[in-house]
Amino acid sequence: MAFNPSADAIAEGEVRLWVLSREALLNLFETDVPLFSLLVLNISREATRRLHATDQWFTRYLEAR
Repeated sequence: MAFNPSADAIAEGEVRLWVLSREALLNLFETDVPLFSLLVLNISREATRRLHATDQWFTRYLEAR
């Protein structure tokens, strides 16, 4: 299966990128369900935090107009 990025990003400094392939996630699910669950939970929490921050930013921007 080919990797199809859904977004682009430009780093302003040095970064470290970790890629978890679908196969790696499925392997983790099959070998260590508690760790897989913790990983998915934390990814979900971070995504939610970022979505909330973006929502707040847009709200403030629209209220200032």
